[in-house]
Amino acid sequence: MEQDARKMLETHRGRYLLVNSISQRVKALQSGYKPLVPRGSNDLDVVATEEIRQDKLRVRTLEDEKGNPDES
Repeated sequence: MEQDARKMLETHRGRYLLVNSISQRVKALQSGYKPLVPRGSNDLDVVATEEIRQDKLRVRTLEDEKGNPDES
């Protein structure tokens, strides 16, 4: 299930996923991907965090990709 950033911060696993997702997005921005929000800062951590906060970037897990068997 996709989650917003506020809900993810409530759990230890969610915080880990959020930090990992921000790190991956920073690497993508460093390699030339365009930011999805206006760059108000030169700090790419801030840009990546803002993208997630504004729901421009969604954090998905492997369970999201496989689908929930209860939803069939």
